[in-house]
Amino acid sequence: PNEADELWKVTTMAATDALWRAFRARRSAWTVFARGMAAAPRGGRRMWEEREPPRPKEVGKDGVHLAHHTDLTGGKLPPNQEQNARLSDEAKEAMTQMHEDDPEKWNVAALAEHFAIRRERVLAILALNRLEKEAIEQGKPHFPELRELARKAYGPGYPKGNGEKHIALVRTYPKYELLTPEEAEKTKVPNIEEVIGKKSKEEEDLLVEEFKERLDFNTGLTGKTISREPRFVRAPKRPDEGWSFVVKPLGKNAPPPYVGMPDGSQREPTEDEELYIKQNTPKARKRIE
Repeated sequence: PNEADELWKVTTMAATDALWRAFRARRSAWTVFARGMAAAPRGGRRMWEEREPPRPKEVGKDGVHLAHHTDLTGGKLPPNQEQNARLSDEAKEAMTQMHEDDPEKWNVAALAEHFAIRRERVLAILALNRLEKEAIEQGKPHFPELRELARKAYGPGYPKGNGEKHIALVRTYPKYELLTPEEAEKTKVPNIEEVIGKKSKEEEDLLVEEFKERLDFNTGLTGKTISREPRFVRAPKRPDEGWSFVVKPLGKNAPPPYVGMPDGSQREPTEDEELYIKQNTPKARKRIE
């Protein structure tokens, strides 16, 4: 394993260096890579020879970058964040069973609170267990030995998380203003904890909604008639009657999207076509960090 890791490391370093040099020289990346592996540059090292990484400007006494050990949430995040991503198989199976027995009582929000993890993680666990069950029923390979290897390598996991949650980044606070004593008495200063809590909940609800939409599409629950295979991999076969196109008119007072048929007629989009249009429409919202 050490030799394989070293080979992978060497090849990755060489390929990365070749891509960068090819970009600068505007040559073929493979040509630069082959030349670099064959001979060393004048007065330098060959590509596969390990180079000392640049030392960060801000490092602690132990040589570790300080940014990786900085909690920007004011201590709101509990320690050992790895615990949330390493739930045991028993916990995941119990989560799925509880949801199947009583989906109203043990919905996604209730399971997230019970197992002390985020709702996105609950949705992913339920979806993966569903896909595994379908693969077993259909006789598809699901590689159960990988689960045992992961258990031996990383341990059995944890029965619950430690209360992970999304914390909004409020860049506009604190905001300082010079006030007279009279103005200060009339001014109501907002509670920063309340502001962050309210904003965190709004962003979390939006993140969960978008995550569920993408998860349902990627796992095949929605958009079943939409092809997931890229056109450059395998172009779809042209129908005998000709192609139909989803048309989205532009302009402020444009009509709603429609489907143009091969004979020139128009029809309203189906549910899957509406989903396709929605996925290709940019969401007008600020970036959530």
